[in-house]
Amino acid sequence: MATASRVSIIRGEKRRRHRSSGAVVAPLYATAALMAALHLAAWQSPELLQLTFSMLPTALVGLYILITRERDPLSPPFVLLALCFFGVNLRTFSLIMDESAHIEHMLLPGVGIDALPTGVVAISVGLLAWFAGYSIPLRNRTLSSWGSRKRQWSWSRFKLVVAALLLIGLVSLFFYAREMNLGEAILSGRISMKRRLEVEGSEFQATHGYLIWGAKFFDVAYFLALGLAFTFREKIRPKALLVILALFGLATIVPFVASARTVIFNMLLLTMMMRHYLRQRVRSRQVAVFALLALALLAVLANLRETSNAREELSVSASGYLEDLQYTLNRPYFMGVAKTALIVESVPERIDFLYGESFLLWILAPIPRVLWPAKPGVRIGRYVATEIYRRENQSGVPPGIIAEFYLNFGWFGIVAGLLLLGMLVQAFYRALVLVPEPTPHGVLLYSIVALALTLTAMASDFTGTISSLGQYLVPLGLAHWFVTRPRPVS
Repeated sequence: MATASRVSIIRGEKRRRHRSSGAVVAPLYATAALMAALHLAAWQSPELLQLTFSMLPTALVGLYILITRERDPLSPPFVLLALCFFGVNLRTFSLIMDESAHIEHMLLPGVGIDALPTGVVAISVGLLAWFAGYSIPLRNRTLSSWGSRKRQWSWSRFKLVVAALLLIGLVSLFFYAREMNLGEAILSGRISMKRRLEVEGSEFQATHGYLIWGAKFFDVAYFLALGLAFTFREKIRPKALLVILALFGLATIVPFVASARTVIFNMLLLTMMMRHYLRQRVRSRQVAVFALLALALLAVLANLRETSNAREELSVSASGYLEDLQYTLNRPYFMGVAKTALIVESVPERIDFLYGESFLLWILAPIPRVLWPAKPGVRIGRYVATEIYRRENQSGVPPGIIAEFYLNFGWFGIVAGLLLLGMLVQAFYRALVLVPEPTPHGVLLYSIVALALTLTAMASDFTGTISSLGQYLVPLGLAHWFVTRPRPVS
């Protein structure tokens, strides 16, 4: 009987592994099917070879996932898979299918679509270096010990800290609304758009970043409540769920009115990661539904931004939302093969390397521009827009970390920088997730760091990545330290 029972257990475990493996490999099949569909749609195009070559980065990520038998659909390699598909494959498809060449002029001014392979090669080299760093089994005993140590929560301190965070957030929101004149702007139809104010004596505009940072204390309260909710094994009670939803709503006010779409997307993804690693593993079907909802959210916010900028009526047709989504995806934002190609083609032929200058700008970021009008630009996107794209753009063109490493140190920068980035992500993943019993504070720390070093870094710049980490980790770390204490070891 014992032998039969043991055989049954082993067979059951094999079936579970098989289902788990099949469920996780499903995104690879879906990605391959979508890539094949892009080829069929562009079959008669003379640039079909460009589309085929653009599949290289996505194929490299898929091959890495297969070789390493990665089963976690929310792991960093799967995040890179999505970034490559949207930022490389779809962008290339849009470029070769645009008969008016409007997108080509917007994304590849002066070099044209023939420069795309340069971007593909740069991204592929960066990914290979990232894989090499991610494969190094680093172990940080201090981080592992901190992440695995369970902690006790103090209800009285938790309520006090959340109240303080809400107060700071409300005061910041009030002054941000007053400085940006949000009431009048919203009544006039400018609901969700990039908001800046002219600063006398400065060539740059002020975004009142310190007020936006103050409003991010809503996010900190939300993350803190989320960590507390996942500390207990039972289901989240209705009252607690209402509190969490209310905090999420407050946390999305400023990103919504300022058209910071990626902030809302990252909060949703972080929530899914918390549930995935602490409660119930998400399935590929759930990831697909989340992706569709994220695209729908992106389309709605894009439509709101465009109608706000043009002061037109909000579109209610599906075609209007699809056009706005397509327009957004074809802008030089997010992870992009076109802007990577343009930067590599332009440096050092048109402009010289920066030799690390852009990696030091974050030091000046905390100083408000209203107090220092002559403060230089702290985001490299403005420099990329004016010097490489040769266009005036107040928001700039964020190069993405791969292109920024090249802009500073050339091909050596891509290899060394992405190697280090992969090592960092893997160290946090191994210490805080790949443990027998992940803790809420460990998973929360990992989620914030992983999203910053993958989604934010690949799409934005170094200063934006450091700012994102600092704005969350410092207040959240202090708040968590105050409301919890390590449980005594029995």
